[in-house]
Amino acid sequence: MSEEQPYKVKYADGKPVLESGHYCYYIPEMPESSDKGEYRPSIVVENEAGHFPLDFTWGKDKEIAKQCEREKNKELGLAEWQVALIILSSMGKGM
Repeated sequence: MSEEQPYKVKYADGKPVLESGHYCYYIPEMPESSDKGEYRPSIVVENEAGHFPLDFTWGKDKEIAKQCEREKNKELGLAEWQVALIILSSMGKGM
């Protein structure tokens, strides 16, 4: 997870609006302990290291959180293979 966000996530019509680049929603495999067992979605930006947690959760049920992730990425027009590529592009950057 990135300590420092290089830009501010803004919202328009309930969707994150980024200055540039493709992005997707991401749910980590395990919830953060600080979230009391709830799954907090993050934004992953293509070719940017890490992920950027949002300020809300999608509950304690992993399957429901993953379904929300799929629905939100579908709203962005992304197929699952495109989401996988965006996530892969964020791994290992800045190391």
